[in-house]
Amino acid sequence: MASSQPLLPGASKPPWQQKQLSYGLKLLLTFGAGLLFVVVLVSGITFLLIVPQMIIKGPGPRDTIESMITLGVVLTGVFGFSLFGLIKLFPYVSAPTSFMPTYGTIPAEAAGHVFEAKYQRAGWGRSLSGKGAVRFDEALQVEGYLTPSPLFQIGIILLMTIIPLVVLGIGLGLIPALIIGYYVGRKQMSQAISYTDMRELTVKGCRVSFQRPGGLPGKIDFYVAASDGERLYRELRERFPTMFSVLGQG
Repeated sequence: MASSQPLLPGASKPPWQQKQLSYGLKLLLTFGAGLLFVVVLVSGITFLLIVPQMIIKGPGPRDTIESMITLGVVLTGVFGFSLFGLIKLFPYVSAPTSFMPTYGTIPAEAAGHVFEAKYQRAGWGRSLSGKGAVRFDEALQVEGYLTPSPLFQIGIILLMTIIPLVVLGIGLGLIPALIIGYYVGRKQMSQAISYTDMRELTVKGCRVSFQRPGGLPGKIDFYVAASDGERLYRELRERFPTMFSVLGQG
């Protein structure tokens, strides 16, 4: 089969040709989302710490009813607009990033060759994230870094920045806190996952995700380079022919 032909019947073009974001744009959007996230946290915590006290104790010697209302409206507006922007940016932050694997271009017919992959955080538990590798063998071989839950990482960031800043007036810089929160608790892992243990498998473009009940992590989400797209679909179709026949009916 020629590489220009779609593997799925009825498809107008190969499904792995889905557009991916450039690394620079993804980095910019991620940085923007990080700033919005911090603004959401700061404005939300400030609102909870200050506004209820002002309502209970009433205006201070330098406060007026108008200033209290203005402060509440400003904090609510900042929180709302930042949260709205964060929600809008999230699909782009979690979208695949275009990259070229270090091994170059592998023929689509080459079965069993390793895929350089990028893992996406999946769910609120421990998850694979960052660079790694997958290989379709007797079982699916996955290699990468297991990271802590997002709540744990958020707690680390709060512990080093916002809480000390609000309580003591000092805190670690945002960028160092983000770096520490990202790396604390990470550990390298390598596992072989039986294809029969993979549940709720979904494929979109060059992105694959599935559940594995009782496993750690419980969900795996990864994508490969566009140049490996057809090779990925060939490996998947060989092991999940029923799923691909259903996809092809549309």
